[in-house]
Amino acid sequence: MSAEFEYFSPEEIVDLTEPVGETDPEWKEIIDNLQEGSESGEQDPAEWKRIMENLQELGTEGEKEHGSEGNEDNGVRIFKEKMEDGTLRETIRSPLLEKMIQEHKMEQDRIHDTGEAAKEWHLQKYNDTCAIVSQQFILNEYTKVIETEEEMRFAAMNHGWYVPGEGTSGEDIGNLLELYGVHTTTKWAASFDDILQASRKGERMIVTVNDLALSTEYSDYYPLCSSNHAIEIVTVDEVKQKVIVNDPGIEDGRMKEISYDNFMDAWFTGLNYLLIAHRE
Repeated sequence: MSAEFEYFSPEEIVDLTEPVGETDPEWKEIIDNLQEGSESGEQDPAEWKRIMENLQELGTEGEKEHGSEGNEDNGVRIFKEKMEDGTLRETIRSPLLEKMIQEHKMEQDRIHDTGEAAKEWHLQKYNDTCAIVSQQFILNEYTKVIETEEEMRFAAMNHGWYVPGEGTSGEDIGNLLELYGVHTTTKWAASFDDILQASRKGERMIVTVNDLALSTEYSDYYPLCSSNHAIEIVTVDEVKQKVIVNDPGIEDGRMKEISYDNFMDAWFTGLNYLLIAHRE
């Protein structure tokens, strides 16, 4: 396993059965009382009533802070579940929190869906429009503007960002995206961690590579090559340790999987240039 992948941290998991980390004294007291009651199997009625009143107050405060629509239940509730060993487990849950988590998950599923990125891929029409087409992939996916390669090539020529027969310099990659309203960040000598962070946000990227170094498993034989090609990074498969790219220069370039080592060798030829296209 490569060193870059050794420190991958799993996605943060929210455990609704144990809201650990709360520093509010009132909340901590409630949790402690519930735990003591569960362990002893007994609960003083007066104490239980007081706890329920406190929970209700917390639920009311949540409704005031976040607002409520109609009969939406935003309060904190206690659920009881009988375990296999006969014990009773009491779980504190908040419908409002669950709703927020579900909405966040849906949003993450949307931005991490690579289906739209796959649809935008096509072969470049000219030998030197790889950077233009890579930007086109991202623009059409993000904005649904649906600009053609010819239209974007013409715009790049008019602004001096593309010279027929020479292509686009690294300094000018991203200018077309900015022109159409997509904010970008450019980094030289970027790290693979930069790619990982952007990938986890569902952001697309563009890197410059040497096409020979990228397309062969013997990429170590191209240490002195310079970059001559631009590709879109769609995402990183952290389990398989693969970089998923849209390569406009080859026929099988749609959602092509590149091994980590192969990618790093090819990316090095472009001095680890990285452009990140932000969704907002």
